[in-house]
Amino acid sequence: MNQNCPKCQTNLPDNASYCPSCGHALRGHLLKLKPRHAAFIIIASLLVFALVLTLSDSMLGTMPAGQFATQDDTAKDPALESLREQARKEPDNKEKWNALGRSLAEKLNDGQEVPMAHIFELIDVLGQVLRIDPHDTEALLGMAEISFSRQAFDKAAQYYKRYLETNHNDTMSRARYASALTFLGSYEQAVSELNTILKDKPGDFHALAYLSIAYAQAGDGVRAREAGEQALAKA
Repeated sequence: MNQNCPKCQTNLPDNASYCPSCGHALRGHLLKLKPRHAAFIIIASLLVFALVLTLSDSMLGTMPAGQFATQDDTAKDPALESLREQARKEPDNKEKWNALGRSLAEKLNDGQEVPMAHIFELIDVLGQVLRIDPHDTEALLGMAEISFSRQAFDKAAQYYKRYLETNHNDTMSRARYASALTFLGSYEQAVSELNTILKDKPGDFHALAYLSIAYAQAGDGVRAREAGEQALAKA
């Protein structure tokens, strides 16, 4: 059943998640990406091997189903090209860039082949949004999760921190921020962030799972096992 955009009244296609004309989001934050699996970086050093192997998929999210391709098939997509053209015509219109970013992010998440050029374009688009509005939470979160998925943990930590300044209650993003800090060797700060989550949400699975890794990386096998066992009980 067709509907109209509540912002510009453009007729929308079925199951539209954003308006292709003005970029208005119809389903909330649409740039939230599915982070790629990165647990292999630390599994070998953990003192709780079986535990972490059991938790790793749930703990780090779902890898995008699509495979990385060498050819950019998105260049042939007329809907995407229309969004690109609109953004080029109004380079200071944040909603035009957001509309393009949402479309690119959806393709990244929906199992299609993902060319590297597609990733780079999405990064550039999010950069344009942040040029116009450095505090745009949707773009900050998108940049954080792309950086996390590409294992650029220093950038991921920076963007998660900026995002969390105005989104204090997003516990999943705070847990990933802590994970990025763990990868960077900031174990005490990571543990502090995770304990902040657990103070408000005792027994939070993701916080406990990441806490287990943080303790293990810091060399505290006893606490790593304790946090891991608590996480398993919540799985």
